[in-house]
Amino acid sequence: MLIFLYGPEAFRRHKKKQFYRNEFRKKHPNAREERFDLLDDGAEVKFLEFIRGQSLFDPFTLSSLENVY
Repeated sequence: MLIFLYGPEAFRRHKKKQFYRNEFRKKHPNAREERFDLLDDGAEVKFLEFIRGQSLFDPFTLSSLENVY
């Protein structure tokens, strides 16, 4: 599932992002979670490794991408 948050107001985007993260953590407390800021060097490579590194024992993962554009 992809959830795309956008808009001019950073406060509301941040609150909504926290809401989705907290709901995911309630449902899947042991799931793997990563955050990627694409302005950082090497973040794209780390994100691709995260996606490709799907484990048999961790069926659920959550990744946050920031500064995509």
